[in-house]
Amino acid sequence: MKKHKLKGKWDTREIWLNDKYLDPAKSQKLLNYCASGFSWGHCGNSSKQLALAIMLELTNKASGYQDLTWKLIFNLPQNDFEIKFVI
Repeated sequence: MKKHKLKGKWDTREIWLNDKYLDPAKSQKLLNYCASGFSWGHCGNSSKQLALAIMLELTNKASGYQDLTWKLIFNLPQNDFEIKFVI
């Protein structure tokens, strides 16, 4: 397991994973939950899109993104944030 850093900017809905901008386009090609991109801190499609994008970036697979959605993304503050997590 490896520790990762996730940073989000609420007003622009931008995400950085390990200091690299995370573009929603790659995850949207696989499953387009939300055409407008990412969000977090609630039970919604844009949160699922974020979890999927994270898993694709870190593992190059979609498996596990639903667990990540429930365990991490839904619980983030609806504000700017910076956290570390293990996956």
